[in-house]
Amino acid sequence: MFPDAHLFNFRSACDFPEFHNFSAPDKKLLTKRPKRRKPGNGRPSVRKAKPAAKKPGQIPETFLAKAVAGPEGGVVLIPRGEDFQYALVSGKKDGAPKLRNGYLAIVRYAGTRPSGGKEAVPVASVEKIIGRAGEFETEKKAIEYKHSLPGKFPETVLKHAGELSRRRPSDSADGRVDLRKKTIFTIDGDDAKDYDDAVGIVKRGSGFTLWVCIADVSHYVKEGSPLDVEALKRGTSVYLDTRVIPMLPEALSNDLCSLVPNKGRLTKTVEMEFSRDGTLEDFHIYNSIIKSAARLTYSQVTAFLEDGKGAKLSPEIKESLSMMKNLYGKMKKRSLEGGELDFDLPEPELVRNSLGVVQDVRNAQRGVANMIIEQFMIAANRAVGSRLCDGEGWGVYRVHEPPTSESLSDLSAELGKLGYKASIERRLAGKAIQKLLADFRDKKQEGAVKMMVLKSLQRAVYSTREVGHFGLGIERYSHFTSPIRRYPDIIAHRMVDRLSCKGRSGYARGPLDNLCEMASVLERKAEKAERETVGLETANFMKTLTGRKFTGKVISILPFGMFLELKEICAEGFVPRERMKRGGRRKWFNLGDELKLRVVGADLEKRRTIMETV
Repeated sequence: MFPDAHLFNFRSACDFPEFHNFSAPDKKLLTKRPKRRKPGNGRPSVRKAKPAAKKPGQIPETFLAKAVAGPEGGVVLIPRGEDFQYALVSGKKDGAPKLRNGYLAIVRYAGTRPSGGKEAVPVASVEKIIGRAGEFETEKKAIEYKHSLPGKFPETVLKHAGELSRRRPSDSADGRVDLRKKTIFTIDGDDAKDYDDAVGIVKRGSGFTLWVCIADVSHYVKEGSPLDVEALKRGTSVYLDTRVIPMLPEALSNDLCSLVPNKGRLTKTVEMEFSRDGTLEDFHIYNSIIKSAARLTYSQVTAFLEDGKGAKLSPEIKESLSMMKNLYGKMKKRSLEGGELDFDLPEPELVRNSLGVVQDVRNAQRGVANMIIEQFMIAANRAVGSRLCDGEGWGVYRVHEPPTSESLSDLSAELGKLGYKASIERRLAGKAIQKLLADFRDKKQEGAVKMMVLKSLQRAVYSTREVGHFGLGIERYSHFTSPIRRYPDIIAHRMVDRLSCKGRSGYARGPLDNLCEMASVLERKAEKAERETVGLETANFMKTLTGRKFTGKVISILPFGMFLELKEICAEGFVPRERMKRGGRRKWFNLGDELKLRVVGADLEKRRTIMETV
């Protein structure tokens, strides 16, 4: 499955990749000891700043910075993730906390002052000291600050949510299509608390009727209400270690809008008619009310469909699941024929003990149940995208443009270094990449090639302009199926409602452009925070395995070291150049090589596990 379609995990690798530079080297990397620098005075080397990449007006008002000893005494601040190289502590702000070497702080930009050279240097004052850089708790706080993650809900929002939660859905369908007698149920992860989608299926002649029922969040979150303003500001739920920073208060996400079993819940339903070969022939979108027949899990459904284990499932549900698997197989075949890219990337899952401490990092299993739900959600999102296109033309689409000619040329050049000769044309890129991934399947360079391809792709974003989704190989695609955790889905719900009732969406294109851009930025921020958190937790766990040996496959070679995908655990290791094996005959490394490694520590600031070859 293409990573953008992984609806139930947070590592949307292809949407917003922060990959290492997964390039094949022009020559094999020689593990030659780098030249030593001239001895200094024992203090960390701090390079004089080049002309600042950011002009004073472009420097953020506050930012994270690490204190290091300056070349002439005093303390120099090294900003994290900023384009300028350092800022000097002004030391003139009354009451400013005293900053020590090696500590991380939130600092405030205070202008510039002349230096010995021609360029003025940025100056900053200390606002708040977070802790010693590289310590686990400090780095966790740093992630939250760096990405401006929201805190508690305002009291006005909680009060509004509480008032709504006291208004239970009535037993009356109240103008909605009543689906409460249908065999419709939810399938989610074992630990899921909010259930915003449910599915049902029946045989229709030689084909199928499929219902995808989504929690009607927009019924409760009215445009301009305190709930709506806060949800818009947050944009998406954020999943960090053992915590979730929700887009909506729990009164809605875990109760009123959650499709819990045996309780009436308001939904929006996409009813789809499929032919015997999995072709979508017709669809209808309408407001409905359902009563979920069961709360199933992916592991439970996969066990039934793959091994026949399902003693606790009713005969009706067993029959529905069998039909769903049948339909999924036909739909998946058509998706691949249409150009969908299937990467099958490893997904790290943190395994914790009863105290929440990470005990293992394993590859999250994606069984047939996960893939069935993903395929059904894509079909529903595609139907909604078509409805928006047929309305006013503009809408809130999930778009993924084809790779640029330049990036495809770069990809071809990188592949050429591996001996793979291919010139990928932009108009045929989907099929060419499918063939490329198939050609490297089960080969030692497979992981590295997948990363090269992902690096060449553009980001998937929200847009009012429908340009299709390259990774999924489809057109007219929207996001509709996760309104509890994604704000664009709420907009899509409102637009479909208004188009059905009034023939107009109620959203002018200009303001909607701004909403789409804002949603894309907030999503990217959340995903970076989630990815950093997993990296931090993984590195912190791997530090406890110092001295342990692993087998790793080289996936990236850089001048300063190489990254390897570990075999025994779902993690990456980084081998700095100075820790590569020397002596003997082994001095060269290639992408895909399997090496024996030893854990020597972890760099929590860079979220890396440091290893050496053995």
